[in-house]
Amino acid sequence: MAAQNHIFILAVEDSDDDYAILERMLRLGFVNRPYTLLRASYLKDAIRLLATNPISVILLDLGLPETSFGASYRLVESMVNRKIPIVVQTITNDPDWIQKIMSSGSQDYLIKSEMTPDSLRKSILFAIERHSYRRELEDMNSSLEQKEGQLVDAERMDAVGKMAAGLVHSLKNPLATIMFGIHYLTDLGNDDETVREVIQRMLRSVGRADRIVSDLLDFSAETDFTPSTIDLCEIIESATEVIDCRLDTGEATIILDKDIPDGPITISGDRRKLEHMIVNLLDNAVEAVSKVPEP
Repeated sequence: MAAQNHIFILAVEDSDDDYAILERMLRLGFVNRPYTLLRASYLKDAIRLLATNPISVILLDLGLPETSFGASYRLVESMVNRKIPIVVQTITNDPDWIQKIMSSGSQDYLIKSEMTPDSLRKSILFAIERHSYRRELEDMNSSLEQKEGQLVDAERMDAVGKMAAGLVHSLKNPLATIMFGIHYLTDLGNDDETVREVIQRMLRSVGRADRIVSDLLDFSAETDFTPSTIDLCEIIESATEVIDCRLDTGEATIILDKDIPDGPITISGDRRKLEHMIVNLLDNAVEAVSKVPEP
């Protein structure tokens, strides 16, 4: 017999006579099925046994001396929360009382005076099976809720992608106009070295803005990441040039100390994304330092 077919039964029963009857009925009902029967005469004993044994099903007597009807109802609920199937044993056949107990989460009930070995065996096996189906349904429901959440996230991302695509088309034309103006100023010529440097910075910054806009377009189109061989030193130099304009705000004296090797450091990666990341890191650092009062 496979190990998983072994049933661990916890009988919560305070009456010695009723427990003896239960033992005899289990022997007659489970002739060809291995099982282990454990007994708890009081609620505290049941809780201890539940914590230390792999209980398959609980046979719960609701006539325990320590429990009123309200306590019995809460007892069933507490057992249900332990994810273990319950078969309630009772001496009453009051339908209202039984309905309330069943609604608390137990899988079945047995009236002691009407119990037989066959009805006991069927009740136990059906309770385990119904509980297993219930757990499967709960897991399926949880999985469906998770997939529904993922679908909602996907729809949100689709909306963000469409918004990004619209934003790209709105920004491309102004950037093109600015770029044209910078090239026009460059063509005019100027002997002032500072002016020429400022124009070059403007040109690089607008170029970076255009690349960011293109990144937005790539995001909205969900393009795949395509790595290439790039020079890390060149990317860092370009990123620091972009951030240089933030150092002359007049709010604080910020010095960017660059220690970039002369030789190339080649890596594999996405140039635009990497440069964007470094600029963001530097920009965050400048923002943080600018808020620190000078000594």
